[in-house]
Amino acid sequence: MIRGGYGIFFIPNYVEYDSNPSIDFVNSINTNYVSSVDGGLTPCVNPSSTGCVGGPTFNLSNPYPSGIIQPPGRSPGLKELALGQWFWMNSPPNPYGYNQQWNLNVQRELPDGILVDLAYAGSKGTHLPDFAQQIDALPDKYLALGSHMYDTVPNPFYGVITNGTYLSAPTTFLGQLLLPYPQYSGVSINASGFGSSIYHSFQAKVEKRFKGGGSLLAAYTASKLITTGDIDSLISWLDPGGYGGVQNWNNLKGERSLGNFDVPQRLVVSYVLDLPVGRGKRFLSTVGGATDKLVGGWGIEGVSTFQSGLPLNFSLAGGTIGPNDGQRPNKNGSGAISGSPESRLNQWFGTSAFSVPTPYTYGTESRVDSVLRAQGINNFDFALYKTTTFGPDNKLGMQFRAEFFNLFNKPMFGPPATTCCQPDQPNFGVVSSQVNQPRLLQFALRFLF
Repeated sequence: MIRGGYGIFFIPNYVEYDSNPSIDFVNSINTNYVSSVDGGLTPCVNPSSTGCVGGPTFNLSNPYPSGIIQPPGRSPGLKELALGQWFWMNSPPNPYGYNQQWNLNVQRELPDGILVDLAYAGSKGTHLPDFAQQIDALPDKYLALGSHMYDTVPNPFYGVITNGTYLSAPTTFLGQLLLPYPQYSGVSINASGFGSSIYHSFQAKVEKRFKGGGSLLAAYTASKLITTGDIDSLISWLDPGGYGGVQNWNNLKGERSLGNFDVPQRLVVSYVLDLPVGRGKRFLSTVGGATDKLVGGWGIEGVSTFQSGLPLNFSLAGGTIGPNDGQRPNKNGSGAISGSPESRLNQWFGTSAFSVPTPYTYGTESRVDSVLRAQGINNFDFALYKTTTFGPDNKLGMQFRAEFFNLFNKPMFGPPATTCCQPDQPNFGVVSSQVNQPRLLQFALRFLF
């Protein structure tokens, strides 16, 4: 049997939290609740170190006697409110993101109850939402100025801009005035939709059904996920290793790399097997009465999972780059080290493969490393059960289960520290966490009717 399919699915822009109307710049004006000097018993206006200046003047029925600050709305002078500060905004022409999915599947039933299923599956994400796109990064051509971009120069905005650190003083630094929007410390577009993804996979499944009861299923996937932009930031909380941020906002195509959640290989073997012991079974088939109740009805089941580790991403401490630009380390080799996970805890990878880039240059490391990965999954869950029937026509039953999660109590270590470089970062390459659950035993007794 041959099957195939294709679908296209559009993503609402507000799927990214920062694009929600409730935190849009024009709506996010706050009226602070007045504090109290007596532990919250009596709120007061104009609190000071000596008490409530003017005395308590309101209660819970009138918590804002001076009124509520109104949001600015789409007023002509809206952008002036953010002068000298970081300006976050939504982009009105931001296109809707969408995802295309397709697959081709071949199934074949073989003799003796065996099913083979082979498939290719892919997907492509376009205009995917991200955390924020920085559009006020220093243009690359000015990196040639080196340290001179931080020379002190007269501030042309002095007296006009009263907010911020760099633009409210008589002087500022040269690099600030070379930004595309020098009147702000930064300009970001919420959920701008500049991200993309592409996923390809080969999927194989083999299932065997046993005549005596039970089944065996093995599912294998080989895949590759490539992403562009900062889309991994939206689900970084799912990955204990964080996500790889953008280095050069002026060259987003250069940020194309493996996705943070790329899993090149995954194998899951699951099974349910009724043991062939007891009346009518292969072994002790003629027993009856209490003996059959004792030796019959046993079974086992389990799930074994083997998966490649997630790729690592590296950041830099102490680098030197232009304003609103990022910088990653240089990578001068693969950095791969062989050996068991336990033997590599103090040096998961070759730290000498990384170095600090020359000041005012971008590092050569990709957004997500193409070689180095955290430890993968190697887990066994197992259960032993016993079902005993009784009553009229054996319509009643009792089932006892003993379940073992992480049967062999195998550790799964967290990702190593990936902030470069030694000796400034002495923990660089060191694994200091464990992310799996310990072996868990669970017993259950169930009445069947």
